[in-house]
Amino acid sequence: MSALLTFGITCFNKEHTIYDCIISCLKVNEIIGEDFCRVVVVDDCSSDKSFSKIKNICTKGIDIIRLEKNDGVSNARNIIIENSNSEYLSFVDGDDKINSSDFALLCTYIRESLDKRIDMFIGNYTSYECDQDIKIKNEYFDLRKTIDSSLLAEAIQNYMLMPNRLSIFSQCFAKVFSVTFLQNNYLKFDTSLFNFEDVDFLAKCVRNTDLCVGLPLDLYVHNLSKPGYSETWSSQRSLISHLGYLTAVDSMALSLETIRNKILEMDSRSSSDSDLYQIRTLKAQAIGAYTCITSVMQAFRVKGLKSFIQYTNELGICLSDKRISQSMKSYDTKLSGGSQYLALAIKNKFWILVALIALSKFHARYIRPKIIDKPIRPGKIKVL
Repeated sequence: MSALLTFGITCFNKEHTIYDCIISCLKVNEIIGEDFCRVVVVDDCSSDKSFSKIKNICTKGIDIIRLEKNDGVSNARNIIIENSNSEYLSFVDGDDKINSSDFALLCTYIRESLDKRIDMFIGNYTSYECDQDIKIKNEYFDLRKTIDSSLLAEAIQNYMLMPNRLSIFSQCFAKVFSVTFLQNNYLKFDTSLFNFEDVDFLAKCVRNTDLCVGLPLDLYVHNLSKPGYSETWSSQRSLISHLGYLTAVDSMALSLETIRNKILEMDSRSSSDSDLYQIRTLKAQAIGAYTCITSVMQAFRVKGLKSFIQYTNELGICLSDKRISQSMKSYDTKLSGGSQYLALAIKNKFWILVALIALSKFHARYIRPKIIDKPIRPGKIKVL
């Protein structure tokens, strides 16, 4: 009998966190009292002690796949999709943990609703900045809710207006996917993307889903590392490799257009020029926001005058992309809550000024100590 749910864990050099990650997934079966869940761990050719630690936890319900070459998280996740024979699948990063008790509740709901053929479940999650002791509750649902086409279109629109604040489509974790849905629609991660691969993948998922459900469960604990100390924001890659958001935003815009066309067909209407103009405006907004965010995050590269000059030169090369230049013309910082001065400097190609502003904001955000008395709660997305 196939498992009800597979936790697909990807691991690359996570020797200090992989044990707790796996244990949090195995605990779901303990809570339920039945072997509902299996764990598949893909070690992406780790060079530390990750693999030996994974083997030491090798028990019933765990499958281990070790890759001989490090090909990135997208390839590892695609292997999990291809080899999964469970009803549902949830992705887990090797340096994070799941909320076992809430996932146990989700498993009960999945078992009771198998006949409904739900393609996706979307839950809430907690982000934890361990170096500054900041906890952020990402709460999108306070009630169980079916996300129909209209709500899905509004959610994508909200996300593209403010991708740095409404992060429901930024990460694939805290989401559960029907394996049949993924495999029948050939939904995979784009292995050419080095970041924003989650956004691109989720865009393809929402484009194809017929039934998506949001749940008021805190499913996941995401550990945030400072730029320069994570795979996403790695100094081992060129700055230009971090422009995956251009592809991801295109994919999300296509999903919005596809979903809107479905709605119009149901109402026996056709799309208009104003609809396409709005989508182009949303794309520009998302690209503008991500451009500013990336500029600040990449400032971790600056360690002195030489690296500052190199960073400035790379900014000039990367951000001169025509898609970015066009988007910055209509980017509205008031909608995203971004820096007007940073956006203006990028728009006018004042690269030294861009680098200085980005470096200042990076230091304010990641270097200077913060005192937080209570958890930050960004609030719920209205349409969901």
